[in-house]
Amino acid sequence: MTSDETVVPCIRTRKRRLVPPDKRKKASFSCDRCKIRKIACHRDSPSSRCAGCERAGASCETTIKRKKKIRGPIENIGLHYKCLLALIQHSFPEIDVNNIDALIDVGERHGISMPSRYGGKDDNELRDLSLLITSGKLPSSRSSSLDSDFDIKVEDSDDLAAESVQSETAEGPGHHQDDLFITDHSGNRHMVGPLASPAFLDSSVKALGTMFDLDQSTCASLQHAFQGELVISSSNEPINAADLSFLYHSTFPCLDDISMQEANYFVDCFFGNVHPRYPCFVENVFREAHERFWAAVSTKTRDRYLSHHTICSIYMVWLLGRLFNPNSLPRVDYSIVQRYLHVIRLCLSDIVLTPTLDGIRTLILLAIFMENTMRRESAYVLIQLAARHSISLGLHRESSVMQIPDKSKVEESRRLWWTVFVMEVSSSCQMGRSSTVKLADVNATYPDCYDIVNAPEFSATWMAILDVTKNLHDVLEYRQAFNKNEDLLSNDNIDKALVLEEKLSRTVAKIDPGLFDLSMISDFKVHLSMRYHYDRLSLVLPFFSRVAQAPHHGSNRKIQSLLVQGLRSCIAIANIAQASFSAQMLNGTVHADVFYTFHATMGLVVGYCLMSNSQLSSIMKLDIPIEEVEQAIEKIRGLGLATNGMCMGTLLKISGFIDAFIAGYDYLTGQHQQRGAPRPLPYGEAVPSAEHEMSEMLAATKSRVKVEDNCMNGGFEDFFIRPLRNDYDPHSGLQSADISQFGDLVFNGGIPGFGTGFCAPERYSSEGVGE
Repeated sequence: MTSDETVVPCIRTRKRRLVPPDKRKKASFSCDRCKIRKIACHRDSPSSRCAGCERAGASCETTIKRKKKIRGPIENIGLHYKCLLALIQHSFPEIDVNNIDALIDVGERHGISMPSRYGGKDDNELRDLSLLITSGKLPSSRSSSLDSDFDIKVEDSDDLAAESVQSETAEGPGHHQDDLFITDHSGNRHMVGPLASPAFLDSSVKALGTMFDLDQSTCASLQHAFQGELVISSSNEPINAADLSFLYHSTFPCLDDISMQEANYFVDCFFGNVHPRYPCFVENVFREAHERFWAAVSTKTRDRYLSHHTICSIYMVWLLGRLFNPNSLPRVDYSIVQRYLHVIRLCLSDIVLTPTLDGIRTLILLAIFMENTMRRESAYVLIQLAARHSISLGLHRESSVMQIPDKSKVEESRRLWWTVFVMEVSSSCQMGRSSTVKLADVNATYPDCYDIVNAPEFSATWMAILDVTKNLHDVLEYRQAFNKNEDLLSNDNIDKALVLEEKLSRTVAKIDPGLFDLSMISDFKVHLSMRYHYDRLSLVLPFFSRVAQAPHHGSNRKIQSLLVQGLRSCIAIANIAQASFSAQMLNGTVHADVFYTFHATMGLVVGYCLMSNSQLSSIMKLDIPIEEVEQAIEKIRGLGLATNGMCMGTLLKISGFIDAFIAGYDYLTGQHQQRGAPRPLPYGEAVPSAEHEMSEMLAATKSRVKVEDNCMNGGFEDFFIRPLRNDYDPHSGLQSADISQFGDLVFNGGIPGFGTGFCAPERYSSEGVGE
């Protein structure tokens, strides 16, 4: 190619300026007011005020930096952008450069302050500052607070953004909910989100009080028992000198306080009942390690292939096997249980600092134990730590797992990761907190689960549970908008809730319908059905209480659709619980079915009051007969969970509150029937002698909550607020004072914590974040 044939690139010419270049002058500096208005900044001397500020009587200051000049055509900006993407792709090949969330996550992991993805203060600052600079205007919520001459400093934008958020959330009563700070008996503070499980009970009871014009402040019992500001604890007995002395024992951490026969029984109980809900082992691999452990104990030698992590996971299998069915033989004294727990706690520092598969298993099994022995905050921390360890080992990435040469270890890693994922999302949902797992980073394959249950449907059922849990993860992301003080009943949030509900329905539509058929009942089918309907309730239940508090929203067709879906899930849970109870599968020690039933009870009672209210029934049309709701409540009542001996420990407490809620329902409906009204009174129609009726409600509840005399001999009111009391477990024969772990704690403090276990043994105080 000759010089004459050389292709000359087309260079984009500059846009013709209105002012000729020879007449354009670059000012040495301009004040903020002139920059915002894009006018010339004329001044007699550099130290004097400009003419515009002088005329307006405004302060003349310069704080806004001069815009950086971009040299070259506008196409260079696109090339610049492509170069940056190429560099990011090369530096971080594992992420999708087109995914904004992935880019933000990379920046945050490297300590970079990234812009907000979900809106909020950062976006408000950027948006308002952009409007301020380009047009000299602010949004209406801000402009009212500014002077006409825009005499404002840019560094005040943080305060302006905060004022905007406050003005948006102060639109009306009930639009803003604070997080709860709960202080346990030891002074430990815990934050619970506004859509956590405790908030469901709190808002439900407040809604009922609003509907029936009951003044809860006049009744101390309701303040303590039904506020819903629930106790969450992380108080644990400190390590003492006696525990530390065992560190220097030659056989540490091996203990032979129980026999091999007893250990085998607990292992069988764990793999037969607990492991199908939390499949984190390959059973034959565990039993090989179990045999090596007993061989080392019998010869009193150390097996170098058995790490402290492995031994602790063996101990936790025993403890959960005992916890699942403590009535069965062999009976192990609680002091022995405490001895094994002390060993696990001594090894916990090693487990925390060194991520391993057995260490992760120990963390999640210990979390299950803590959750059912009134230490829910400790359980949450352990689960989150297990999730961090799993990500550290790369269990969430298929490419990392496939590098393991042992195929059984590959299956083991997959089982462990997805069990951690289910537990992490569930605990985050119950505590009202965001999930720490980024689902966009997860691409691990589902496990085969070939040896967990001798049934061909189990593997498909577990995969369905994982799919449903992914939908719950989406619900947690949806909650972030509400946690940023947005109104739950805004059109945007209602539309998002409908999209998530439809997505959950589509997920379930892809599942084999036979897995929901309880005519051939099995525990894993019960688990799948319960999880599906509970996940829907986690999305829908807040709308029940909000409609009860603000009845005019009941005319919204979209909200009516959500309420219908929620009531159907409540009714379904009642039917599933009854079928499980009839098949003698309903467990009240480790499984969370009673916890799910409690949420269904709240939805049914509040839903019944909404449907039976004369004012709401005229504007809200729900395609569910009220008789069907009544039948579902009667089915839950017929379970008699608190009196049939099926539930123990923390879930026994939940069962008592199920009965208490149904007793309140009986009282409210019965009182109005006695007055000649077939249904509860409309909103705004006062109920005479509210304080007297509250006392009657407490008496009615006492007659319904049939637990042991040691728990209720002082009456329903004393059961919740008596300053000193010892819980007595009729099955184990232990009182709280007999358990060294609970030492100086008091079994008191209102409604216990939610989850698969309560945490009642301490008092609490709570206050809103903004107070």
